[in-house]
Amino acid sequence: MQAQQSDTYFKVLGPLEVQRGGGPVALGPRQRRILLLRLLAENGRIVSTDRLRDDVWGGHPSRGSISSLHAHISRLRAALEPDRACRGHSRLLVTETSGYALRVPHESLDTVQFQRDLDRAQRQLSTGEPAAACREAERALVRWRGTPFVEAADHPFAAQEIFRLEEGRLRAREVRISALLALSQFDAATAAAQELTADHPMNEVAWALMMRALYLSGRSAEAIRQYDVVRDRLNAELGLEPGPGLRGIQLAILRHDTRQIAPEPPQRTELAFPKAAPLRDAPLLPGRSAELSRLDELLGAAGSGETAWAMVSGELGWGKTRLAEELARRAADRGFAVVWTRHGGEAGGPASATPFWTVLQMLRQLLPERDTLTQAALSTGEVSAPMQRLTFFEDVAKDLQHALADRPTLCLIDDMQWIDPESCELLAFLAVYLRELPLAVVCNTRDASQAGVNRVSALLARQGGVHLRLSPLTAQEAKEVVCQWQATSSAPVAARDLDRTARELHRRSAGNPFFLTELLRSMADRTGCTTPRVPASAHSVLTALLGGLQLPVRALLETAAVVDEAVDIDLLARLRGSTSDEVLDLVGAAAAAGAVRWEEGSGPWQPGRCRFTWPVLREVVLAELPPVRRKRLQTAVAECVHLHASLVPAAAVRLPVQPFRSDAAPRMPVRALSSGEGG
Repeated sequence: MQAQQSDTYFKVLGPLEVQRGGGPVALGPRQRRILLLRLLAENGRIVSTDRLRDDVWGGHPSRGSISSLHAHISRLRAALEPDRACRGHSRLLVTETSGYALRVPHESLDTVQFQRDLDRAQRQLSTGEPAAACREAERALVRWRGTPFVEAADHPFAAQEIFRLEEGRLRAREVRISALLALSQFDAATAAAQELTADHPMNEVAWALMMRALYLSGRSAEAIRQYDVVRDRLNAELGLEPGPGLRGIQLAILRHDTRQIAPEPPQRTELAFPKAAPLRDAPLLPGRSAELSRLDELLGAAGSGETAWAMVSGELGWGKTRLAEELARRAADRGFAVVWTRHGGEAGGPASATPFWTVLQMLRQLLPERDTLTQAALSTGEVSAPMQRLTFFEDVAKDLQHALADRPTLCLIDDMQWIDPESCELLAFLAVYLRELPLAVVCNTRDASQAGVNRVSALLARQGGVHLRLSPLTAQEAKEVVCQWQATSSAPVAARDLDRTARELHRRSAGNPFFLTELLRSMADRTGCTTPRVPASAHSVLTALLGGLQLPVRALLETAAVVDEAVDIDLLARLRGSTSDEVLDLVGAAAAAGAVRWEEGSGPWQPGRCRFTWPVLREVVLAELPPVRRKRLQTAVAECVHLHASLVPAAAVRLPVQPFRSDAAPRMPVRALSSGEGG
C-alpha cells in the first residue's frame, strides 16, 4: 500500500467500520461491505474483476454480477472520497487495466496498528521492560472489538486473514500474561490465563502460563492438577501427549524449580561487541567440561565477528538443555543477546508439520519488524516455488546481516529433532550464506540421524561447524555429581557410604545426568536411604515414554522387567509364545523409542539380549504393573526358571518370586503372555 496521508481510518478487528474526520462512513449493504473487505485483504494489490466477482458472490455469481460489481465500486468511491468522486478518479480505490486496488496507507488500518503495538510489547518483554510490555499488549488488545472480517467469515478469502489475526491476538494475550508474571501480579495473571485456556483449550502455551501463575500464587497442587486436565483433554480429543514445553513446566513445579517457572527478566544492555567481559564463577558441569569449553570457543569466535555453528546431540536427559542454559548464562555475561527457540511439538505433531514453524520462532525474536512480512509471504504461498523460496531465503539472510551486524547474538534451538523440513532447509541456507557476522547458533537434538537434522549437521561439518555428541556420565563423573550435592545438601551421605551410594546411583541411572540428579534430590527426603524410590519427576518422564509405545511393545517390556535388567531373546520368545523374529521386531521398536538397548550374544549363534536403557525404567515398569498381571508374569517366569534354567541369566536370582520346588503341586504348562492379557 502507498504511504500517503489520509483522514480515513479502517477498522476490521470486529465489525467493519470506516471513519473519516472522526465520524462513521455509511458503507451500504452487506455485499458492498464484503467487497471492501476483499480489497482490504489484498493489502493494496490489484484484484481482477473476475476474482472479485467470484469471491464476493461466494463462487456463485449471478448473470448481472459484473454490473452490480461496477455499481458497488462506484458507490464505495463516493462513500470513501466524496470530494473526489465527482472528478472521476480516486486516490484510494483505483482502477487498473486488469481490475481494482484499494491503496490504503498503513497507518490507516487498525490491523497494522495492532501489529505495531504487539511488536513493541514483544521487544519490551524480551529486553526486561515488563511494565511497558504489559501496557503495549493491553493497547493492542483494546483495538479488538470482536471477530475480524466477521461479515465475510463464511467466505474463503477471509479465512486466512482471520486465522492470522487471531494468532496475533493470542500472542498478545500471552505476552500480557508473561508481563504480569514478571511484575509479580500473580492473581491478575491467573485470571487472564484461565480466560485464555477457556478460549483456546488446545493451546499448550496458555496452559503452561496458567500452571506458572497458579504455582507462583501459592496454588501448586492446583497447578499440577491442571496438567492432568490438559493431558486428558489432548489425549481424548487429539490422541496426543503434552509437548516438551508443558512437560517441562510440570517437572519444574514438581522440583520447585523457580528459575524455570519464574525466570529472571532479561536486563537491558548495550549490544556492542564485548571487550573482555569476565565470566561469573560457577562450577563446571560434571562430565561436560570439554563440551562447555568447546562452546565457549564459539562465543569467542562470534564475539570477533565470525559466524559460528554447533550441533549438540544426545539422548533424553543427557544434559543438552542444561549445557545450553550454562552457555546462555556465559553469553549474557559477555554482553550477547540470547535468543531461545524451543520446539513446542513432537514428531508428526502440528508444529513439526507446519512449514517454517521452528525458524519463524527464531525470526520473531531476531527480526520482530519483519514478522508481518514473513507471515504474509508464507500464508499466501509466495515461497512455494523453488525460485520464490530462494528469493525469500536471500531476503531473510540479508535482513539478518543488517539487524545483527552491530550486536553479538547467541541463538539456541532446542529439541531440533522435531524441526520441520522447511526450517531445516532455511537453516542450511543460512549456514552457508552467513559468514562474517557476530552470531553463534547452537542446535540441540536428541536424534542426530533424523533426515533433516542429519543434512544440517553434515553441512555444518563442511562449513567448519562443531558437532558435539554427549555420552552418559562415567562412574567417576557420577561420583563428582554426588560430591557436589554432598557439599550443599541438608541430608548428606555419610563419608563411608559415599562410594557405594555413587556406584548405586550410577547403576540405576545408567549415567543419565537427569535421572542421577533426580535420584539424588529424592535422597534428601529419605535420610540414610541409598536406594530411594524413583522420584515423581523422573517417574513422570518415564511413564510418558512408556505411554508412547504400542501395547505389544509395552507388554514385552513388562515381561522383561519381571525377569531382569537384561533378558535373553529366546527366553522372551518362550514367555510370550512367539518366535524370536517376532520378539526382535518388538525389541527394535522399544530400542527406537529409547527404552532398551541391544546386546549381541557372546558367540555367532547366540541370540543376544535386550537391556533396559536405564534400570530406573525397569523399576517404573514394575511399579506400574497391576498386581494381578504382575503375579501372572511372575508365575510364568518362575515356571520357565524351573523348566529352562539355562535360558535365564545368572542375575535372575533377584526375581521377586520363589522358585518352584519339586514337591510342590503339579505345574501347569508354561503360558504364553500375549499383549492382550490383562489383570
